[in-house]
Amino acid sequence: MILKRFHDSYAQEGLRPARLLLGLSESEHPAFHSSANVPSEKRRGDVGAGGFRVVPLQEGADTPQGRLWTSFLLGKSPLQSTPAANEGSGAYVVYWMTQGRRLQHNAALAAAMLLSKESGKPLLVVESLTSNYPWASARHHAFVADGVAERLGLVSGIPPAPGYLFVGIGGVRVAPHTAPTEPLALPLLGSFVDVAFAEGSRPANAGVLPALFREAACVVSDWAPWFLFPHLAARTHATLTKQGKPFLLVDDCGLVPLASHVKAEAAARFLRPKLVPYVSDAARETEATERIAASFSAWAKKVPHDTVLGVASGIAPVDESFLRGSAWRKVPGPVPSQPSQPSQEVDAFVEALCAFARVPRVPARTPLRGGEGAAHTLFAAFVKKGLARYDEDRNHPDLDGTSRMSAYLHFGMVHPRALLAAVEKSAGQALSTLPKEVSAAKYVDELVTWRELGLNMARFAFEAGTPLGSLELVPGWAVKTLREHMGKKEAPLPLADLEAARTPDPVWNAAQRELVATGQLHNYMRMLWGKGIVAWSATPEEALARLVHLNNAYALDGRDPNSYTGIYWCLGKFDRPWPPARPPFGITRSMSTKNARKKLAMERYLARHGKL
Repeated sequence: MILKRFHDSYAQEGLRPARLLLGLSESEHPAFHSSANVPSEKRRGDVGAGGFRVVPLQEGADTPQGRLWTSFLLGKSPLQSTPAANEGSGAYVVYWMTQGRRLQHNAALAAAMLLSKESGKPLLVVESLTSNYPWASARHHAFVADGVAERLGLVSGIPPAPGYLFVGIGGVRVAPHTAPTEPLALPLLGSFVDVAFAEGSRPANAGVLPALFREAACVVSDWAPWFLFPHLAARTHATLTKQGKPFLLVDDCGLVPLASHVKAEAAARFLRPKLVPYVSDAARETEATERIAASFSAWAKKVPHDTVLGVASGIAPVDESFLRGSAWRKVPGPVPSQPSQPSQEVDAFVEALCAFARVPRVPARTPLRGGEGAAHTLFAAFVKKGLARYDEDRNHPDLDGTSRMSAYLHFGMVHPRALLAAVEKSAGQALSTLPKEVSAAKYVDELVTWRELGLNMARFAFEAGTPLGSLELVPGWAVKTLREHMGKKEAPLPLADLEAARTPDPVWNAAQRELVATGQLHNYMRMLWGKGIVAWSATPEEALARLVHLNNAYALDGRDPNSYTGIYWCLGKFDRPWPPARPPFGITRSMSTKNARKKLAMERYLARHGKL
């Protein structure tokens, strides 16, 4: 009952309570299957110890974590007259920022704020950054570090984030980036395990998070069913449950709480009408997160920085250069629309952090700066100059008519809610009333439909135990026709030639050079780029592995469900058959750069990134 009350109070604030999740272990709770949205035969994933699962908060009341949360909420809750035995245990509430690296429009942070108020304990916002992940490089690390620099107050015009602690984790020496040898055999993310550190080589600050969690009253974190996030959640869930600490996951990946999906959608056209109420309701959640943050900032208690350092250093050596934070100060308002350019101090911090983490220097940092403020500044410019012409300009590489938000969305530096709010303000009317032919309506459809389709895919792939990057997610008809026709028109090219943009096609080479140089691919060029890799590969398995490697190594939005959606689309997923069969694509959709050059403006694009 107490969990339901917190669940209902979250809803009363204007947030979707389906976002509140508990982790469960299948081996400990086999009865979980009966309450799932998906038939038990489909829920066979083995991610994390015991087959990690998530369920809505109020459905997990009779579990170890459910009982811990009941006890925590009873401890200081005005709903009960008798405090629980654990009253006063734990020094603070922790919000561990993992997938959603932002302070605004954050439903997980809002939940942590409400729990902090409910318990009377101060809130500590913790963000960590390790180099121990697949495709780690200076490119990805620096983009995240730009956002860290904003929250630490290193970017003028953006004040330090109150109650924020950054934990940079040192790295181990790794081999420089090299292209995999063929045949390509990349590890699937579902089987990824942490690197085993040799005796005495544990990275600096690696013990800080466990120490902070041990002293916490409860921990709230982000839920995202892809890449490393399920492993982080499973490991933390297991550890905190043993320690008697409540652990809550909040799914704020997109507009639709993932638990609300009933099935894996086969195409965008099936999902699109189901998204209409979530687009209409986005403003309500946006206002709720802003209202909770404003209310909380007037109440918030301080966690002394010395206390944090003492807790951390009590269990492991601490490198204070990369353990930085701020106490609760005057809470900043909305992120400025025009923060100043990052200073030399920011560049020095980012460079030092990459060196500390020992990330490979290739792929190198790109000109695009990461961070919440950077995202809002860039999007404000797009709304002012590009939104009205989006429908006409978006497919032409010469016109730079896209918003370039995908990297920020991938790292959770901006939420779709915030972008929708800006579009709605610019349009001067509710998004639900925009005529379909209006450019802004087209942007909303592109932003919402395809991104939510990727999240839908990630949720059901996780529950089926199928990692993103597996050919199992491609429809059987597409795999069959590709097997029959690949390699029959053009000889496959070595991966090294693709990576170095040494193909016979100057348009494809330009796209690959754009990706390597900038970490981004123009929307239309990404489709041509992906289809080209399919054409120059020998089998569907090889094509998929190459797509995953090149995308995840170089693209700033690599490893994201949205970019996997594009990868799989190139192999026939989310599409229909296009007979008659033609090599090398069979009855999957054909695309050619020759036709693209006839209908698209790309001469300036080719001059920048390729040779005519």
